[in-house]
Amino acid sequence: MAWWLGRDSGALSCLAIAAAEGKTPMCEALAQVRTYCSSGWRTIPNGFPPTVLHLTDGESSDGDPTDTGQEIMSLKTADGSVLLF
Repeated sequence: MAWWLGRDSGALSCLAIAAAEGKTPMCEALAQVRTYCSSGWRTIPNGFPPTVLHLTDGESSDGDPTDTGQEIMSLKTADGSVLLF
């Protein structure tokens, strides 16, 4: 499962994505986070960048998530890049 945690319109937001059922769809989860971070927080361009906490129970079962993770970390607000842990 992947989580997005950040501020949206001044309030703390949390988004849980891609609950796995036997496998670990890490690429799918991070792709959804990338989509959300690319559009969902644009209402606060001068705010603190989103913080993504990536929690997993194993290895990715749907490919190598490295490129998607790097794309997420390249997104930024005026205060800095998205933080991915």
